[in-house]
Amino acid sequence: MTLTGIVYQSGNDNDSFKHEVNLSVKGKFKKSLWGKHKFQGYFEIQDDRFSLQGDQTYVEIAYQENKPAVLGYVQFNDEGSTSLISLGDIFINEDFTAFTILMTYIDGQATGWNHNDGYVLSAPVNDREEAVHLTRKLTKGYMDWNTEL
Repeated sequence: MTLTGIVYQSGNDNDSFKHEVNLSVKGKFKKSLWGKHKFQGYFEIQDDRFSLQGDQTYVEIAYQENKPAVLGYVQFNDEGSTSLISLGDIFINEDFTAFTILMTYIDGQATGWNHNDGYVLSAPVNDREEAVHLTRKLTKGYMDWNTEL
């Protein structure tokens, strides 16, 4: 599945920042009778600045209503060691057709995240307004948006 998403910057003074990204999601979303849903597969963000690309994009994401899962992968270094790279906290809907990521890894660096200027990726959306709406919907009950997105 290929999706178009919008990366935007949260905060009252950042409403002009928006950046379109393409995403490729390949895998299986499994639903259990006990309400434990999980996505297993490849999740690729095709963008230089906000990236998760290449052979190391295999992820497992557990669905928890209004709670995030960590979107991360293991990076294998030339010396034979490994590092866990966390791209951010991901909120998904029940059937994994929409998601929001509070981005914590930008331009190849860990950045952290906060309400005032954190970057958010939402998909599938067409513009910043839809991205903000989807973020509020998926994080309701977990995040208290006391600032404008």
